[in-house]
Amino acid sequence: MNKILISSAILSFLLLGCGEQKQNNSETNKSNQSQDTAKEDNPPIGTSTIKTPEIPIKTYDGPFGLAMGISINELSGTIASAKALETNPNIYTITPPKPAPGFDRYYVVATKEDGLCKINAISEVNVVNDTGDQLKSRVNEIAEMVELKYGKSHKKYDFARQDVYRRNPQFFMMALKEDAVTYGFDWVNKANKSTLPSDLEEINVFANASEMSKGWASIEYVFNNFKSCQVNIKKSKSTNL
Repeated sequence: MNKILISSAILSFLLLGCGEQKQNNSETNKSNQSQDTAKEDNPPIGTSTIKTPEIPIKTYDGPFGLAMGISINELSGTIASAKALETNPNIYTITPPKPAPGFDRYYVVATKEDGLCKINAISEVNVVNDTGDQLKSRVNEIAEMVELKYGKSHKKYDFARQDVYRRNPQFFMMALKEDAVTYGFDWVNKANKSTLPSDLEEINVFANASEMSKGWASIEYVFNNFKSCQVNIKKSKSTNL
């Protein structure tokens, strides 16, 4: 998802307009001010000034305002507006109640038996050089934010599976696209007991790419019921066999 940036010059034009228009309109605004005030004090008969109160969206204390075990019915309602993928009915695109800056897409894994069991958020990096510097930087940035809340990561991963990529870091993006390198961090419950919530099995922050010139950083929250989710997903796929 490409972000649309408005330059300061365009923003100034939208707020102020050109100098001549602003100067000419100032006199008209003064003459109309008293009339506008009278209109505001005396609204037309039959016009209601009572605003309908907005219904607050329910949130939880977990990542992005969500939590382990939230039912599919609740996820599909106002809390997240979840929609199942056509290719996998157990993976849902969502709009979380508490989105985080810098993330473009959100997904959850859920089953009718277990409810929500995994959250995945995507931060796209649309300009990346061959060595993947911009993508690595975004992964590091997310990892630093996670460390502020959950403590130091269990492990950092930065390795290549093939010697050709170990000897040629300039091919990092090619290797990442081919799943031949790994770059990221993880937090696991066994090693981070003092800092991870009891319902979280692990947190993963990793670099990903499907093209050599751009990629995405992902953060994944895996809850304790994820293994049960996997079992129930397999059962549902075998129902008609």
